[in-house]
Amino acid sequence: MNNIVIGYVADEKDILSFGLSPWQWKELLTNPNHQGRDRIKESIPVYLRRDAIDLKVRIEDEWYKNQENVIKWLEELTKWPFPQTSIHICVVPFQCSRVPFPELFFIFLGHITKGWHYPETIAHELAHLLFNYYTNFSTRKAHPLIQLIEEEIAVRLGHRSAYFAYDIPPEAPWVKTAQQIFPKWKDYLNHKENYRTIADLESSIAC
Repeated sequence: MNNIVIGYVADEKDILSFGLSPWQWKELLTNPNHQGRDRIKESIPVYLRRDAIDLKVRIEDEWYKNQENVIKWLEELTKWPFPQTSIHICVVPFQCSRVPFPELFFIFLGHITKGWHYPETIAHELAHLLFNYYTNFSTRKAHPLIQLIEEEIAVRLGHRSAYFAYDIPPEAPWVKTAQQIFPKWKDYLNHKENYRTIADLESSIAC
């Protein structure tokens, strides 16, 4: 599976070229008997596979130490139970952290910003999966709330001294929105009994 994902992300980044549409890549990911899978796997250079394996070891080490708490906190912060389904975290040797297909339980994960940590990064992507499963929110609506979840978990883990304690990248406008709705978020954290789920905060997000 990871070799297919490496091919997909490498194709997006113009590192390799397979000439496949997103729909075709989705077919490759979801059909283990797809006849095109072997061609993709054989086309992945050894150095990319090796880099992905090395990174996978690092990610697993960070994640397994914190997995139980992160899952518990995600359910607490969203008020949603995790669906009883498999979630695939596919490691790639590139800068990457995303849920590529909203309807699939796949996370593509690679290198992240220096000084950041994988547990809250994975929590961020898992929160995307939860929003996709439980709501029909657009990414624009969900992303600020997901960012606030990430911030809270990062602080609880001791990985950040406070919310937004970093230089906010200009290509992340949802972080600015998260800052704007922070007072409403704090009310939610302090009075969760007044809310059915995190989805009740939708009205606080201006689009």
